[in-house]
Amino acid sequence: MHPPPASGGGKWRVAGHTRESCATAAVNAVCTLLLVALLVAGVLLFVAWLGLRPHRPRFTVESFAVVISGDAAAASEFADQVVFNVSVVNPNRHVGIRYGPTRAGVYYVDDLVAGGGRAAISGGWYQPKGTTAFVAGEIGVRIHVDCHVAVGADGELLPEFVGAACDRYF
Repeated sequence: MHPPPASGGGKWRVAGHTRESCATAAVNAVCTLLLVALLVAGVLLFVAWLGLRPHRPRFTVESFAVVISGDAAAASEFADQVVFNVSVVNPNRHVGIRYGPTRAGVYYVDDLVAGGGRAAISGGWYQPKGTTAFVAGEIGVRIHVDCHVAVGADGELLPEFVGAACDRYF
């Protein structure tokens, strides 16, 4: 028995079977293979880019000191230097980094108190791939400090002046 004819509601529709030609099937197969090859090549290029792209060096301050000579320590004007050591890690496995003269600055609140003039690390240097370098630098400093305190009869600082803030001029 045959199914009843399709009515306006489309309850018993039967799709007609159409046969693809050999050329259409071949074109579909070639397009599918090209799209799969393009997808695989894109994934491989993305993975290679993630592995080979250059990474930024990482800087870490290892030590920092303000060096004051003996004669300047007695005066209220300090004109000495800030000395620092920095470690620089090059995380790249395939890329070395060449640095030029490096300037450094020391800020107190928002005021530049040291640096800005000559290079703290003069001359360029090269860091090979995958290494850690330790760099020492120094910056000239000039600070004027004005402290008003009172000393008791025993020669000790009075309690109300302990921890008192001093005026600083840069």
